[in-house]
Amino acid sequence: MKVGDKVRFLNEVGGGIVKRLIGKDQVSIEDADGFEIPMLMRECVVVGTDDYNIARQPASVAKDVPGTANKTSTSKARKPEMAPERGYESVAAAFGMAAKSTDADKVNVMIAFVPTDIQALSSSSYDMYLINDCNYKLFYVIHSAEGSKWRVRSSGVAEPDTKIYIEEIEKVNLDELDPLIVQVIPFKEGVSYPYKPSVTVQLKIDLVRFYKLNAFQRTDFFEDPALLQKVIDNDHVVKQLSINPAVLEKEMMSKKQMEESNIANNHQPKKQETNALIEIDLHIDNLLDTTSGMSHKEMLDYQIKKFVEVMEENKSRKNAKIVFIHGKGNGVLRQKLLEELKRRYRNCAWQDASFQQYGFGATQITIH
Repeated sequence: MKVGDKVRFLNEVGGGIVKRLIGKDQVSIEDADGFEIPMLMRECVVVGTDDYNIARQPASVAKDVPGTANKTSTSKARKPEMAPERGYESVAAAFGMAAKSTDADKVNVMIAFVPTDIQALSSSSYDMYLINDCNYKLFYVIHSAEGSKWRVRSSGVAEPDTKIYIEEIEKVNLDELDPLIVQVIPFKEGVSYPYKPSVTVQLKIDLVRFYKLNAFQRTDFFEDPALLQKVIDNDHVVKQLSINPAVLEKEMMSKKQMEESNIANNHQPKKQETNALIEIDLHIDNLLDTTSGMSHKEMLDYQIKKFVEVMEENKSRKNAKIVFIHGKGNGVLRQKLLEELKRRYRNCAWQDASFQQYGFGATQITIH
């Protein structure tokens, strides 16, 4: 089972597309409504695949395959260029063009973000890449902050003139990129070469640019518009990390405490800070003391009414996050919520809420 496979669930109705692998025995499945559902591999059966998983020929041969010239430029058409088992693809070979010209033996490294849906930038997720635009190999490690500590988002070796697919980042998780640290060691194998020092670069990602269409430009590296962030430009480091570890830890602790203070401690909406999380439990027994004499339709209408009340109360709170706990059930309530979102609140983005905290039965909405 690989990313891109079409699967059906063995023990329940439904299925979707494999979006990513989770550990050794789980996958994240995107259903027809755009929701991602964690599932055990043994509870899924592959019913189809796309050319993401088809073994690729060299670019000089692949471009002559009938039908490939008619593929539209979407994230699905783009990802076959980055086979998971290889992790990278020659920039020149992938697009049949020469890579960006640089001075000989000059190191150039970039981080790139490509929207998966440029037409819906307000809710689109982003494919993140590392671009090695030089004739050196690179040992690289990319870190992001996690509380007062750090975690590795990606590490490996980038071949000369290649790009490496790192991960897909949802819009609501962009704040995980602040700060972002990239470590790079340039080297060559089997030949003598001008020595290049290893660097550790702290990137300041301007998250506001992700909401501006003109920030995404056409480049030699992608078929779709991309936002490029330089790490090393012709041997010149964009921003060398130089900070006292104790000071950095103090700053990260302060950030963590600020985030924790924004989390709501109950299930009722109330006036909070702009980015505070609101939790609303839509289970009918939580909303009403008794449902005696009510039909299923009347109970559903009451739940939808509560949903609309909360949305109307908070729709002007930009970047506010609301988690609606609706339970898994037969999916009727969740479907009704989606219909209301698409009809009334098109400026909002939605996704499955934390599986670890809520299981399958909650939807997180971000107001833009």
